[in-house]
Amino acid sequence: MDRVRALAGSTSGTHGPIRADARVESTRDGHGERGGLRLTLTVHYGRTSATRVITSSSCDDLAGATAVAISLLMGDSAAEAGATASAPAPSQGEAMATPGEGSAGAAPAGAGTHPPSPHSGQAGRHATGAAGATHGEPGDAAVAGHSEATRPAPAARRWHIDVRAPALLVDVGSLPRAGFGFGAAAAFHYDAFRVALGGAVWLSQTVTNDDGPSPTGADLDRWSLDLAGCRAWSTGLIEVAPCVSLSLDDVSARGTGPQVNPVAAQTSWVSLGPEVLGSLRLTDYAALVLGVSARWATSQPRFTVAGLGELYQVSPITAEALLGCDWIL
Repeated sequence: MDRVRALAGSTSGTHGPIRADARVESTRDGHGERGGLRLTLTVHYGRTSATRVITSSSCDDLAGATAVAISLLMGDSAAEAGATASAPAPSQGEAMATPGEGSAGAAPAGAGTHPPSPHSGQAGRHATGAAGATHGEPGDAAVAGHSEATRPAPAARRWHIDVRAPALLVDVGSLPRAGFGFGAAAAFHYDAFRVALGGAVWLSQTVTNDDGPSPTGADLDRWSLDLAGCRAWSTGLIEVAPCVSLSLDDVSARGTGPQVNPVAAQTSWVSLGPEVLGSLRLTDYAALVLGVSARWATSQPRFTVAGLGELYQVSPITAEALLGCDWIL
């Protein structure tokens, strides 16, 4: 009240008692953090009332701006009361605030339109400067404070790329024995959808035929490519993504043993089937990945040694498991 008396003089007037009602609310920014304070001030002066809204980032600045706003509303309300003394006075419900140009809040509204008080411009600028003194220049302080409090958070990026390396793989059905390999992959994510392309190199295997007079066989070398499309569901740090995968396998065989021509032969086949990937987010940039898949081979090549018979045939159904680390870019 000392600030009000210093600005407006006596708080008693010739048009009835003065009453000020204020409501203070905490504002939030776009991230949900506390952004500042918003005060709704209503001054009742006789039969006239006016409202102003003030925003600020600190209590001290808000108190100073409130004192200036009260004196301004008192001056404008007194002018309205004098101008409308001979006319029926509006009720409090009709004397509502209307938006104004001042960044400290809304300009008061009376029973009718009237020219602004000659002191309202200076007092409004004073209130604006007090309300946002910590934000920069006095004229734009409250506007800056209000925009900072209500500015929405920047939209999260909907896509990203990750690289899987290294990946350890185990396969059953493609070669005579369980195969072990090392792979890498890159994936493009958009929202919950992902397309990944990867490759693997497998440890060599040797298959033999002991039915003849001397052991014969073949050395098998394999590599593979895999294309997968996935849709992910996540909860907390865990993500599960069912996928559909398409793979290309290539195996080259070189005969071994006495009286066997060591000429290399090569064959390829395509497989497709379902895959499920599960990941555990370790950091913002890394996740541990575990996956299992089953594939149907569109062809089942046979590996034979001329004159000695068949050594091995690819299984129509193969299974694969992987363990790797995804690096999120």
